Amino acid sequence: MFVPKTSKFQKYQKGSWPNKIKARKKLKNYNYRCIFLISNDYGKLTTKQLMAIRAVIKKRTKKKAILQFSLFPNLKVTKKPLEIRMGKGKGMFSHWVAVVKKGTNICKIYTKKKFKIKIVRMLKRVQIRLPIKTKIKL
Repeated sequence: MFVPKTSKFQKYQKGSWPNKIKARKKLKNYNYRCIFLISNDYGKLTTKQLMAIRAVIKKRTKKKAILQFSLFPNLKVTKKPLEIRMGKGKGMFSHWVAVVKKGTNICKIYTKKKFKIKIVRMLKRVQIRLPIKTKIKL
């Protein structure tokens, strides 16, 4: 689900981290029925971590809420085997990663008012599974 369709023969460079002073602009489209999971840190989320978020939320909410992801893993990470010595070019493809900046939406959950407490409790479980610090915005 979280894999780009076309990426033939491409190996991406790491790139540099963004300037930490510049934070993302605050969300203007604020819906009263919407609950956000927002990052407080810079980092990378793998496809497995995004799928873990999705699994926890879907399992608990059933059909009472709509989940919408704002991130998509579109960066390939390469890794060399442990036995190989230095040099000999870049390693093979390992996994996909989504780069997260400070203040980005990871996901939105649309729900009715009476389920808000339940969903906030569930998002706290999701925060444990992530490698970056996050906050919940109602």
